[in-house]
Amino acid sequence: MPPRGKSVTIRLLASAVVVALAASACSQPEVPPDRFYRIEVAEPATASQKNAIAATLVVERPDAAGLADGRPIVYIDSARPNEMLEYNYHFWAEPPSIMLRDQLVDYLRRAGVANTVVTEDLRVSADYSVTGKLKRLERVVGDAPRVIIEIELGLRDNRQSRLVHLSTYRGEAIPADNSVSAAIDAFNAAFTDVCALFVSEVSGR
Repeated sequence: MPPRGKSVTIRLLASAVVVALAASACSQPEVPPDRFYRIEVAEPATASQKNAIAATLVVERPDAAGLADGRPIVYIDSARPNEMLEYNYHFWAEPPSIMLRDQLVDYLRRAGVANTVVTEDLRVSADYSVTGKLKRLERVVGDAPRVIIEIELGLRDNRQSRLVHLSTYRGEAIPADNSVSAAIDAFNAAFTDVCALFVSEVSGR
């Protein structure tokens, strides 16, 4: 049995260690909250039924693979353009392929591209289909900060089983500042430009 004085010393040291560990735990930086974002396109510059396709148009969810369809927002340092990184606390509200499909549907409806525009979820017989492949959805930080959306979009005439339009669209926009919120605003602008160009090319078919 250790002498009484030594036993008291050991207990005091143990208590001091516990207090120090507790104080250290309390001083840890607070974990940032998760933040969620969505892409929203602006109103079309013009909306008219004049050149509308007299048919039902279905917009399918674009193909997407890897980080392009992940919930964490992807960014790239311009100094290392081939290295893709993900934010820890900034996420898309939905998988990007679903968000972009739904926003394209809204844009096509407001632009009056076709009499009826729906998603494939409704499982209706459609005269035309919009198919796509999401290639890039990235924020670039460092020199020349910007956001990039690159997506292939095609228009298929289901009545004749033929592809009538296919093109790859690339939208870029410069954020107002270095915040993620500003980058989201830039994504909105970039995808609005993509939608506008797609509409201009397929209207009247």
